[in-house]
Amino acid sequence: MIQGFSSNVSFSLQQAINAAIASNKALILESGVYAINQTVNVTQTAGFKILGAGNYDPTNTGPGWSDLKRAIGTKFLWTGPHGGTMFNLNGSMGTIFAGCVIDGGGTATGIGGIDAPIDWAFSRLKLERVAVQNCSTGVQFGVLNGNNCDLSLFDDVRFQDCGIGVNVLNAQSVGHVWQNITHNSPGVCIQMTQGGQITLRNINQDGQNAGTFLKLLAGGPNVATVSIDGGHVESGTLIDASQAPEWCNWKVRVRSVLATVQGGVGSGYTSSPLISASQYPVIDCRDCDFNGRLIQAGPNVTVR
Repeated sequence: MIQGFSSNVSFSLQQAINAAIASNKALILESGVYAINQTVNVTQTAGFKILGAGNYDPTNTGPGWSDLKRAIGTKFLWTGPHGGTMFNLNGSMGTIFAGCVIDGGGTATGIGGIDAPIDWAFSRLKLERVAVQNCSTGVQFGVLNGNNCDLSLFDDVRFQDCGIGVNVLNAQSVGHVWQNITHNSPGVCIQMTQGGQITLRNINQDGQNAGTFLKLLAGGPNVATVSIDGGHVESGTLIDASQAPEWCNWKVRVRSVLATVQGGVGSGYTSSPLISASQYPVIDCRDCDFNGRLIQAGPNVTVR
């Protein structure tokens, strides 16, 4: 294992990654903040691991955290030019990020600072105990009309203050399984710009003025299905398919999702439809409790 690097030691993260890949070992990082001012490439490799000390921001001084008197996470912080990319995983397979914070260095709204902290054409990415914050785009799968990016696994991933948490761009990105996903900011958690197939388990969207958890756009041409199994929507929109074009072929299956009633006047919570859809996507919701939340949808949306 390549280990012992800390945020207080001057070293090149790119050199450390290259050395770890060359020796077929994991890169283990101590707690602290690691500034990145140019794109880090993790390419032409399989099964490479970047392991941090935790997914809590070590610069957080809120109640409880500051009492620990020590850093409690590993944070990658973008300090490069606006619109840059932190990690480029082109041509990688099975790359693993665990126990870390990926911070795009944007403002409190998270819309500025960086375009996409992780950007690639790849397969089998795994994120485990990872927080993605202050990014314009958190994780970008492929490019329009580009190579497939398939079979990723997410577990315990939090998206905060991102314009888009995950953007799926290539049309047949399939086999993704994402579970224990938390979103609590005004942007979009998952955007399917093109088609694809994902399974979501145990989702959570909370906080005041939360945005949209799942946004569906073009779809297809061959695969465009989403399954949501279990979760809680405290505020914001669960599914927005209002901009899906006439020819799209989305199929969305929702099971065992609880939507709590938002607070009244003065609570700080925004009023928004739980599901907003055109007549074209087929959205089937069963065994859910939406507590009277508003559904704006065409004839192909069923709630049972």
